[in-house]
Amino acid sequence: MKKQLNEQVRIQHMLSAIAEIQEFAATTNYDEYLIDRKLQLALTRLIEIIGEASNHVTEETKNRFTDIEWRVLTGIRNVIVHEYFGIDYDIIWAVIQQDIPPLRVKLEFLLQQFNKESE
Repeated sequence: MKKQLNEQVRIQHMLSAIAEIQEFAATTNYDEYLIDRKLQLALTRLIEIIGEASNHVTEETKNRFTDIEWRVLTGIRNVIVHEYFGIDYDIIWAVIQQDIPPLRVKLEFLLQQFNKESE
């Protein structure tokens, strides 16, 4: 039960980062994003947070919720942290536009399942 609560906190961190990503990206377009260095860095950092939190999810949970691409989340975090001068901001924007919305849905479902089990 305690392990699950810790995972719930990690999932909530991921969802909070996603909410901020979507809030920031909703007020801009691709061209504005490309010239706004602060926005690029903020969005990249939020994606890094998602990857870091996902790295602390147990294998049991990862095996249970296989529709979430856990290795990709951790992998993008590793690229951001270790290849910080080689970050492709076009890819970051594509991730935000294409991958973040369905990830939010999947994580919300996962959290709902945890909440039901802890009742």
